Amino acid sequence: MHLALPVIFRILYGCGLRVSEVVGLRYKDVNLEDGILTIREAKTDRDRYIPLSDSVKEACIGSWERLNLFCFPAPKVAPTRPKN
Repeated sequence: MHLALPVIFRILYGCGLRVSEVVGLRYKDVNLEDGILTIREAKTDRDRYIPLSDSVKEACIGSWERLNLFCFPAPKVAPTRPKN
């Protein structure tokens, strides 16, 4: 997991996502060919489509090749929301 942290932070900062949106990403929500992330049921309970910058896209591709994972695995527990 520690090898995925730089990619997680790059997505958070580069795409302006919330922590809960990044940890909730699923493989099918990431389209690296077109450079689009799909955020399912965002704050307004609608899907959002987020473009990836070239640098974030390259980081994601590099992470996939090194780790053979993209969406950030977590134990099988209910997702948590960050505290305000």
